Order: sequence, then structure tokens, then C-alpha cells
Amino acid sequence: MTKMDLVLLSMVVTFATLLSGCAPNPAKWDPAHPPKHQETVVAQICLPNDVVTFKDVVVDLRQEPPFIGYHNYVDGPLPPDNRTMDTVQQWMQGAGSNALSNFVGHGEVMKMSWGSGVAYLLGNTITNQPVFEERGRGGADQQQYLAESVTQIVEKDGQKERLEYWFTLPQKIPRGMFSAWQEPISEEDDQTRAQEQSLHHNATAWRLLHGEEMIVYPVGHNAPKMRFAIVSDLHPDPVHAHDESFEYWQRTIRAISKQVYGLPNHPITNFVEKRSMVIPSC
Repeated sequence: MTKMDLVLLSMVVTFATLLSGCAPNPAKWDPAHPPKHQETVVAQICLPNDVVTFKDVVVDLRQEPPFIGYHNYVDGPLPPDNRTMDTVQQWMQGAGSNALSNFVGHGEVMKMSWGSGVAYLLGNTITNQPVFEERGRGGADQQQYLAESVTQIVEKDGQKERLEYWFTLPQKIPRGMFSAWQEPISEEDDQTRAQEQSLHHNATAWRLLHGEEMIVYPVGHNAPKMRFAIVSDLHPDPVHAHDESFEYWQRTIRAISKQVYGLPNHPITNFVEKRSMVIPSC
């Protein structure tokens, strides 16, 4: 094996390790020197005037190999996954708003960067309002966050319009529990954005990144709400009270993909993890 072959092999092993989130050798875990603690800001989004319902579905795991590897939990190596069944929740499409999607647009502005993506459907409140969740960057201090936004496509005068709602985060985000539901402080529509296109395609993010104040616009009816928490990404999540780890859920996802859709890696947009966490109405 040539020197170049060794370099390529090392790169492949490193990349595979990063993808799996696993250390290459479980024996290296040392309880006297646990992994460095990192914290993550979690945002949940609630649509107060929409409705979503779920039904329990039992998934057969007997044909799906368990996760094999190692995760750097502060409590030690990941316990063996001996489950033969898992109960998940299936989204009952058609119940509630016909326009409801399994995601909403989400953006965050930090002191040194700005990004946008989506927050996926997590579950519902005690009154069946849909709740979405997005996890921030691991290790980012909460003081780095300047604002977050939620984007929705709505019908207005027979036309579709994109509304972006802006939120500020609590001065002190609680650990191990969520803040109260927060109201947006500003709402931007297509007309507002068109007026500021000369500055930037997202003028609010540009202003915040350059140390300027956000221009606040009136917030209309039916606006989404957000709440925030700080959790650790290195141990079972105390906020969600997970009954299973991320790796266990990936095994369930693979089983659903094969049994429901007939494909090994089909997106499971209609299924969410069954959680014991109770989410209050927004």
C-alpha cells in the first residue's frame, strides 16, 4: 500500500466517523475524562390557529439491524438496542389546515453570521396546535444569537404571499426547560421586502449583522409563536424526555422507510418520534 493509499484510507475513516457521530474505538471512553460539554439553543415554533393530529403506529424492528457503534454520551457508551418494536406517531394529513406542511421556514441571525433553513414538524400541543423544532449550532453561546425568524406562505386576496416573522430571544434562556411562548416583534411581507431590496435580499439580517437596529413592522393576526431552551447534545435530552437516543430513532426510521414506502432511505414526512413531553398551548 502506497503512502497516498494510506492518506486516502485515513481520510475515508475520518469522514465516516464524522458522519456516524461515533468514536472509532469504544474502549477509548474514559469516565474520568468525559467529552467536553457543549450546549445547543433549541427553538420550537407553534402555529396557534392550525390543527394537527396523530395516531400511534407500532413499527416492527426485528428485521432492522441495531445500531453498532459508540456515541460520546457523558454517561458512557450507548447501551445496546434490544428493542423488537417501537411506537411512533403518524401525522393524520387532512385533519386541520389543508395547507399545513411538515415544515416551516426558519432563520437565525448571530453576531458573525446569518443562515436560513427549515424547522420540521415535531408534534402538537395539548390542544393539537402543530409544533416544529429547530436545533441551533452546538457550542454556540446564547449571547451570540441576535434574532430568529419564521417564514410562512399564506393566502391573501387570492394570492400566495410569504410572511416573515422576527423574534428576539429571552435575555436568559432556561436550561432543561423551555421559556414561555414568545410573540414576534415584527412581520415582513412581500411589499416590505421589495422596498428594501436595494439594501439586501434580507435587509433585517443585514442590519443586525452590521450592528444596526431592526426596523419593526406591525404584526398581524394568526402569527406563529416561539419558545427556547438550552440543552446538551452529549447526553439524553432532559427537555424532551426521550425514551430513545438519536441512534435508536435512526433504526426506527430505516424500518419505517422499508415497511411503509418499500425503499430503504425514503423520507418519512408523515411520522414523528413519540415523546413523553407535554407541550402547552400557545
